[in-house]
Amino acid sequence: MPTLVPEVVSKNWFIDEVVQGDGMRHFGGKFDPDNIWPDREAFFNELPPEHRHSQLFMTSYGCPFSCTFCGNQQLREVGQYVKLKRTVDGCIKELKYMKEKWGLKNVLFVDDILTLDKKWLMEFLPKYRENVNCNFACFGHVNCLDEEMIAEMAKSNCKTIWLGIQSGCEQHRKHILDRPETNEQIEKASGWIKKYGIKLMVDHICGLPFESDYTLDLSYALYEKIQPDVINVYECLYFPKAKINEQALQCGYLQKEEIDLINEGKHVVYQQGNKGKHYFDKYAKALVSIPLKGAAWEFLPMALIKLIIHLRAGRGYIATAMIENEVFFTWRAVLKKLGIWKQSKLLSRTQRSAGSKI
Repeated sequence: MPTLVPEVVSKNWFIDEVVQGDGMRHFGGKFDPDNIWPDREAFFNELPPEHRHSQLFMTSYGCPFSCTFCGNQQLREVGQYVKLKRTVDGCIKELKYMKEKWGLKNVLFVDDILTLDKKWLMEFLPKYRENVNCNFACFGHVNCLDEEMIAEMAKSNCKTIWLGIQSGCEQHRKHILDRPETNEQIEKASGWIKKYGIKLMVDHICGLPFESDYTLDLSYALYEKIQPDVINVYECLYFPKAKINEQALQCGYLQKEEIDLINEGKHVVYQQGNKGKHYFDKYAKALVSIPLKGAAWEFLPMALIKLIIHLRAGRGYIATAMIENEVFFTWRAVLKKLGIWKQSKLLSRTQRSAGSKI
């Protein structure tokens, strides 16, 4: 919000300064992720054990594409887009430390597109196998994948490649989302992923401007053809200065007065009622259930369908983390209610301090 609409944020009386973009740059420092690592211990002390074993990691920042709903397009709009690529050796050093120090087992590379730079990737993967060799998942793009890359990723313990498809209708993708890839390209990249035994996960957005039963039927047909192992279905959200907001205004999904509400963050999903929700309610379960191959699965609750699919796709550690979170934070809330949490936390800190002096 501060980066996209500083003029709105600064109107709040309790705001002294608005930081746009990179905070370190704003205050005169230099962002150097190869040498300045996150203080993970501070986070892990507040989280259940699974978070030590399954961690997020970024090797790059920024994306060359400008999808109308995405933050990269919005950052370009306000002149705050930054592209940065870490060194191979810098990434390997930190990942190796995470494995040795915290018992890292699963990595989700949350770069917008890990496969964007083939030369970098083909240098990185052999070193990753040699020094880290943990299971990993990553985001790809059909225009930034070829068979050679996918074969090397499979050798390096890549278990899941995540593609943002968003719609199976080529015209919808091109004219509403500014995504030029064709269904033929999607089918080819998906075929390579499946060929080398990597799980295919795709994202779909329901309720896009000018959505129709026809566009959803096209999406269903595409997903049945490429057979993803996981299909994530989201409702379309509208964020400050996103280009897709203009399309939503044209089709009546948004009204002009709602743009101010979006810019002010006045709703949990930055909008007052998604008029495309009809399509989410109608199609989400059917799309999510495609990997299970049978309409009968749609009678189950959505949460149970997702759990079964993720377990079948070898992503049980996600369920483990969610269950641990529920137990951990519920128990913490109980201790706080009883006034015990602060005492146990202080004791834990004292024990750690004593242990470090031995």
